[in-house]
Amino acid sequence: MILAAAVVTAALTMSSPCEQRDHQALLAAEKQGDAFLDAFEITKAYDEYEMLESCSRAQHWEEGEARGLMGRARVAYRLARQDETLELSQKAAAIAARIGNGEIEAEALTQAGLVMGMYKNDSTGIDVLERALQRVPPGNEPLAAYVHSQLGWMLASYHRVAEAEQHLEPALRMMPEHHPRRRSVFWFAANLRRVEGRVDEAIAFTREGIRACSDAPLRLWDLKANLGEMLMECGHLEEAAEAFREAVEIIELRRKLAPSPATDVRHFASRIWVYQRLLKAMVALGRGEEALEVAERMRARVLSDSLHAQNEELPLTESERNEQRALNQRIADLNRLVIASSGEAASEARRNLRDARAALDAFTQEIAIHYPRTVAAHAEARTFSLEDNPSRPVAVEYSLQPDCIIVFVVAGRNVEVRRLAVDPADVEKTSSRLLHRIASRDARYTEDARALYDALFAPIASLVRGENTLSIVPDGFLWDVPFDALLDPSGKHLAERYALSSAPSIAMLDWAARRQPSSLAHHELLAFGDPLISTRTSRKAAAYRDLSLGALPDAVREVETLAKLYGNSRTTVFTGAAAREAVLKKMIGDYHVVHLATHGIVDDSSPLYSALVLSASDADNEDGLLEMREMHGLDLHADLIVLSGCDTARGDVNPGEGVIGMSWAILMAGCPTTVVSQWKAESRATARLMIEFHERLLAGDSKAEALRHAQLALLRDPRYSHPFYWAPFVVVGEGSSGIR
Repeated sequence: MILAAAVVTAALTMSSPCEQRDHQALLAAEKQGDAFLDAFEITKAYDEYEMLESCSRAQHWEEGEARGLMGRARVAYRLARQDETLELSQKAAAIAARIGNGEIEAEALTQAGLVMGMYKNDSTGIDVLERALQRVPPGNEPLAAYVHSQLGWMLASYHRVAEAEQHLEPALRMMPEHHPRRRSVFWFAANLRRVEGRVDEAIAFTREGIRACSDAPLRLWDLKANLGEMLMECGHLEEAAEAFREAVEIIELRRKLAPSPATDVRHFASRIWVYQRLLKAMVALGRGEEALEVAERMRARVLSDSLHAQNEELPLTESERNEQRALNQRIADLNRLVIASSGEAASEARRNLRDARAALDAFTQEIAIHYPRTVAAHAEARTFSLEDNPSRPVAVEYSLQPDCIIVFVVAGRNVEVRRLAVDPADVEKTSSRLLHRIASRDARYTEDARALYDALFAPIASLVRGENTLSIVPDGFLWDVPFDALLDPSGKHLAERYALSSAPSIAMLDWAARRQPSSLAHHELLAFGDPLISTRTSRKAAAYRDLSLGALPDAVREVETLAKLYGNSRTTVFTGAAAREAVLKKMIGDYHVVHLATHGIVDDSSPLYSALVLSASDADNEDGLLEMREMHGLDLHADLIVLSGCDTARGDVNPGEGVIGMSWAILMAGCPTTVVSQWKAESRATARLMIEFHERLLAGDSKAEALRHAQLALLRDPRYSHPFYWAPFVVVGEGSSGIR
């Protein structure tokens, strides 16, 4: 259910403001919405379209309702919310067909067809666009030209070149000289000629498109980017780099005008290739520092915005806060119902739970539109400079390209760049096989560990020789590479030479270095171990994720030993039934170090609902699942949070943002460092490793050094020498400092 439905209901019950608006006034609101949308004032545009739809519905004016739906569809499309775009467009098309309005129906079908064909890879989108062309009213040549261009572009994208060619002439002939949509015709023409291999003509059409759109520069990013790509293919590197740079600046400016960073992950995914091409051009031109700045602009964008706006609260109304609480509570209630149910009742509860999650997501997105914040205020704070922290530990940052991997070694103000002449797809296969072999205790892991060392580390080994601590900044699937377990030619694992940590970006490390210790954390260690997990909770986990949640007796020994290490007066420990979700939420903000020895469960289909499993009580309205979406809402003041359960490093890898998982959520909440696991760790070995880790922390080691020494202690024990036992845990975030 979309929040706008509530607004529509309110309009029906309080219709007097709508009654004061005649159809001409409502059409003026549509034009105003279009103007706001062209200027990227998303919130204002949405408000106009929403008012148009609700007032038209209150007046039973179906044309206005369809126009309002189409306006909201255009907003959703701008925010890369493709499912919502399709739903709204189809609703508008149905109303337009019912009232016989061919213009609106053609517009709506065109929007729907584009989403189906280009974003859902559904070739029936072509059929929908052909229907749209048939619905264009006679004499409306600009609309006919626009539909021809979109249909032709779609056909060219599906390599139906001869059919696409038939739409080029009418598109060029029918579109007026200075019409705002003339850009789309040149976009189609350039892409068609490029598919045909007629690059000079493609470049010429692209330049014409840029000139045609000179009065709307914010819409030029894709034309500039395509121009850069074609110039690069022709060997004109300087011109290509300039075109890519201009495209990136437009994307960044559009981002500042977006309503919320919450929209940025999906929006950026379709544009990251522009940054990758600019980075590649900078490397080819020998401009390593500029290439690194581009690489950093690609990374951890939402995370960085959140870190720079941690104390910012949305000015929600009491009604909106109540709705937000109700949506969250419904998810918790349905979680409990799923746990308690079986058979058809459980299936129905799971369906309702999916609907409740969708409702919360829709509410969050609508709130982001209604309360624009953060991006414009904090985008500048996200920029990266080598001068920000010249004393930072050496960082090794990887950037995936379609045909190679580029790696930066950053030591203070010095940047070295290497182009790794490897096929990323082959490296990914080797990485996946290595992870599987380690997780299954296969001795053949050494073959892949050496191969990955040769591919990823050997080319930069001489640049980091003599260093003790390295911060690895992975990209894409490289987040899954167990760097600690890679083997050099002498047979040494990287963990035997370096204290390693992983970070989403160098800028995030610089933020952590500037972060002051919180005065709000009054106690030292909060530890939870082996929560009491009901049979019903275990059954739910097994049903969703094929996981059996057994008892963790070693976890009890683990946290009780930690209490002795830190001192009972400085430590609070909860085990069994006392290790409740409600208690953790209440107390977690008051501790410098948090250690959670509990099961982690990963929901691959909905990563935001991956969770730590805790105890629950009927009295506290919690379900015993601390979900990722709840984690980044916690008020954290800790320097370190350790999740010593299984698979806690997993998540959804997003372009630029990194792994959207538990460590990301904890970083979002303000804690600079987490320790998480990359596979299902063995319980006894984990307890030993964790105790050793905390002993080294208390002795003054940095977080990365402490984990390394704990790993080596197990590696040297013949019972635990396989990396399955000693290498599952990684430090994510800032690893070069100790606990404060």
